[in-house]
Amino acid sequence: MTHWQTRSLGECADWLSGGTPSKANPSFWNGSIPWVSAKDMKSFRIRDTEDHISHSAVGRGGKVIPPGTTLLLVRGMTLHNDVPICVAMRDMAFNQDVKAIRAKADVDSEFLAYWFCAHKPALLAAVDHAGHGTGRLLTDLLKKMVVTLPSLPEQKAIAAVLGALDDKIEFNRQMNATLEAMAGRSSKAGSSISTQSAPNSMAASPSASIPRPPLYSLTSSKSQISAQFHKVGVLAKLTTLSHLIVALSTHRSFQTNCSRTTAF
Repeated sequence: MTHWQTRSLGECADWLSGGTPSKANPSFWNGSIPWVSAKDMKSFRIRDTEDHISHSAVGRGGKVIPPGTTLLLVRGMTLHNDVPICVAMRDMAFNQDVKAIRAKADVDSEFLAYWFCAHKPALLAAVDHAGHGTGRLLTDLLKKMVVTLPSLPEQKAIAAVLGALDDKIEFNRQMNATLEAMAGRSSKAGSSISTQSAPNSMAASPSASIPRPPLYSLTSSKSQISAQFHKVGVLAKLTTLSHLIVALSTHRSFQTNCSRTTAF
């Protein structure tokens, strides 16, 4: 097992500030480049945004970052309740309320993103008040936060396991939404048929025919994770991993979204 090193966040990544191209120039807007603002930061992996800028806006208020970059909201009312953290899945621009954090060559970008998720309580505690009650995270303060890093291969192994778990959570969330939509449609159709054919009789619930999936259990996933981490020699750091898993499950509303979804 390699030694885990302690470094500051400022040493782990390059920190970039975003901007807003002039809205007085129509040619800067409605292009093909997603432009991230607080309203778009609702999922861990961000693939598109509500607003887009054009290529002519790049370098004129617009700054583009590559896929894999971590995006962190550092200013806004949202910060009093949550600290949105996203990973850009394609080239994107971003506004001045967001910081783009590009991992150094010896730091895995996904590992760093999950580190931020695991330390949301500390980030929330660091939020102060700007003008008119707006929340603010000071970059200088963030850069001083301490990160404990394993070797790059071990970072990638940790990020891969957490990424796989995150994919399961997202799949389960989509499955749950689909099942509830199906149950809702069946319930409406069944109520209509029941009212027309047997208004005075007790009709069976149309959703009763839809099998109820078992509860999602994290136990098997944890055992699989333990086995994978034993292979890469970082089993002694499982406490740190569990920290990340708990933070990730909270970040993605795990308990709510997976309460009625299929176990893998």
